[in-house]
Amino acid sequence: MVQWNMVRKMNVLKEIHRESLKNPESFQQKIADELFWYQKSGPVIEAMNQSPFGRWFPDWKISISHNALDRQISGPLKNKVAYYSEGENGETRTLTYYYLYREVNGLPPV
Repeated sequence: MVQWNMVRKMNVLKEIHRESLKNPESFQQKIADELFWYQKSGPVIEAMNQSPFGRWFPDWKISISHNALDRQISGPLKNKVAYYSEGENGETRTLTYYYLYREVNGLPPV
C-alpha cells in the first residue's frame, strides 16, 4: 500500500512538472493566485534579452510574512503547530500560528 501511494504521488509530481514546462506563465499565475498580493498589476513575467532569463511578477507586491503567518490565524490553522523544535538536550518547543502571530505583533501571550 505504501509503495502504491508513493507511485501515485510521483505521478502527480511528474504531471505538475510537465504542466510547468508546457505553459510556465499560466502555471506560475495559478500558483500565484493561491497567495495574497497587495498589488497584482502588470505581466506575470517580464522577458529579458537573453532566454531563459526573465523577471517573474515584476510589478506585483506581496508580503511573505502575511502569507506565511497572518492569513493563517483566520482559518483552520490558527491553533495548529507552525513551529516545532527539539534541542540536543531533548527540550522541545511547539508554537502555534496564533502564538507566533501574537509574538511577532508584540502582543503579550495569554
